[in-house]
Amino acid sequence: MAFNVFLSHCHADVGWVDYIIKEIEYDGFGVYRYDRDPQAGALVADKITRAIDAADVVVVFLTESSARSTYVQQEIGYSRARKKRVIPLTDRNGLDAGLAMLDGTEYVPFDYENPENALDTLIANLRSLQIGARNKFWLGLGIAAGVLLLSSANGQDEAEL
Repeated sequence: MAFNVFLSHCHADVGWVDYIIKEIEYDGFGVYRYDRDPQAGALVADKITRAIDAADVVVVFLTESSARSTYVQQEIGYSRARKKRVIPLTDRNGLDAGLAMLDGTEYVPFDYENPENALDTLIANLRSLQIGARNKFWLGLGIAAGVLLLSSANGQDEAEL
């Protein structure tokens, strides 16, 4: 069962974004980035909304540049509206941007001098969410199997009467 991450970012941060994606993918998570999904003639906004809908979690690389990006702001708003977990991975400048949609949201601090600490924390959070999603899946499957068994047993009981 794959666990998919949508990484919201600004193109100005692409060097760091490439590094972040490499680290997340190394740990076995799928990461969507629209520019790695060419679809000639497709609307970028449609690709992004489909990818957010398919994602298990949204990570926002929040920097001064991305905080000013209307795409990043819309991706955060759309993710919130779809009840997606949004994890800000943020440097000090991104944190100071004051995006209302992220008020009160716990974040992972990103230090350019020592990015490994932030990525270790982010990946630990992703693993925890993945385990929770997997447990929820198996619980749901078990409940469905139990309901089927009960309804099958009820049908047998009624047939015996």
